[in-house]
Amino acid sequence: MYPAVRGKSAVAMLAALTLLLSGAPAAAAVPLGLVLTSVDAALPAQLSLLATAKRITYVTTAADGSRTTATGLVLTPRNGTAHRTVVWGDGPVGLSLFPPPALIAVAALLARGWTVAVPGAPVASSMIDSVRAARHLDDRLSAQYVVDGHAQGGQAALVAAALARAYGDSLELRGVVAIAPMPGEGLPTPAAPILLIQGTADATVPFDVSLVSELDASDQTMLFVPLEGATHESAVTETARLVADWISSRFT
Repeated sequence: MYPAVRGKSAVAMLAALTLLLSGAPAAAAVPLGLVLTSVDAALPAQLSLLATAKRITYVTTAADGSRTTATGLVLTPRNGTAHRTVVWGDGPVGLSLFPPPALIAVAALLARGWTVAVPGAPVASSMIDSVRAARHLDDRLSAQYVVDGHAQGGQAALVAAALARAYGDSLELRGVVAIAPMPGEGLPTPAAPILLIQGTADATVPFDVSLVSELDASDQTMLFVPLEGATHESAVTETARLVADWISSRFT
């Protein structure tokens, strides 16, 4: 159920929502990333010390190209906001179920002052549109962003980084981080430099350099970090600082 809304902006949002639900052709005119609902959200203690959060419903694109809605979280640092956005994508664990590796990864991003957008499901289009949604909530955020993901989220981050060329207009993708990405067929070339991380003891996504070769053949700069003895989860926790340092080098 959607929370109560008031005022002219509420009327506009409800009109947009009505168009989306109706499936009318005019729905295509509803802006991508438009925030339809926004409510305060609780965070795990480890993150609540660093950020406040909004649980949002926003406009994105379905697989058939039509407008649809997505849910997500937008985490805003409590201190030292740097006015840049990082999208974090993980497996379909649910918005309130940050697994321990994700807690460490997201905390490292927030500690740098970056707003962190967390789509409810790691889908390329909703990852990009979560940046637009974050900017709807905070007009101080610049157009610069990085997509960062693990496992299914890592694969989605690579797809989002390729989709950014045509879909991410008005935004500036500065880099993509893929940690133990799930394998995919014929991944397109990302539109920004790549940081690829893989543990050699990963039982979920077995260590395989074929993706390295595929991405290395692209026209993008890539840094590949193989982690000797790292598992699917520890590849995230062991590199939280490295990832944050690399992202920092990408932002201007």
